[in-house]
Amino acid sequence: MAGKFTVGNFQTIIGYQFCHPEILRYARTRRQYYQGKHSNDRADTMKPLATLGDAVLDLIVINRLYKVGERNEGQLSQDKEKEVKKQKTFALAKSLHYENYVRWGKGEKKAKSWNSGPETFDTCIEALIGAVFLDAQRCRKNGLKYAEKMLERLHFFEDS
Repeated sequence: MAGKFTVGNFQTIIGYQFCHPEILRYARTRRQYYQGKHSNDRADTMKPLATLGDAVLDLIVINRLYKVGERNEGQLSQDKEKEVKKQKTFALAKSLHYENYVRWGKGEKKAKSWNSGPETFDTCIEALIGAVFLDAQRCRKNGLKYAEKMLERLHFFEDS
């Protein structure tokens, strides 16, 4: 069982190999990990990538809805909200055992923050989506396509 939760195994599980491993490291790092080390000033944590990932996920979902013929603005918004709700990102994180890959702060680790509800894991999964998008783009690939393919492989779009 030793070595089961390695970064290499994680990349295999999500079906995406990072060209720039530091991007994945940032996506796995909570600001609290740097507690006492100017944590509020750090950009090498998941929070900026989560902001990017949130926008990427919205775009992927709206594009998928548009492709199947949804054109009503109100319905697009309602259907998008169903697809991006925190319960779905929480379920995905749990299925990946993502708590074993995140670089938690000491207090978070002790309190097992990942069990406190969907908010924490929502940020983690959005950061992962943002990281895949950004890494693919930096490798001159279509970041939206790679992020969407990852989510498809992980059955994110299937009804639970």
